[in-house]
Amino acid sequence: MSRQERNDPDIILLDLNLTMTEGTEVLTRIRSIPKLVNVPIAVLSSSVSPTDMHRTKLLGVARYISKPTALDDFLREVGRAVEEMLLEGQ
Repeated sequence: MSRQERNDPDIILLDLNLTMTEGTEVLTRIRSIPKLVNVPIAVLSSSVSPTDMHRTKLLGVARYISKPTALDDFLREVGRAVEEMLLEGQ
């Protein structure tokens, strides 16, 4: 049975800078859900810290996207990452 037939997500986009909890905590929770273990995750962050990038990679992130400040750049970067992740998953 495919992800579509099970109604599972093809990818997950997660912003690390959440107001109520740490994004890495949410990432850890997502990875603890058996049906989501293999779903590719792209992290969005305003941080360009190598430590943040490394930490999320250890937690199984497929893409780390540093959020551009301009909306057009943001849409282009996120769109490109999503497209690439979907193509890789086929």
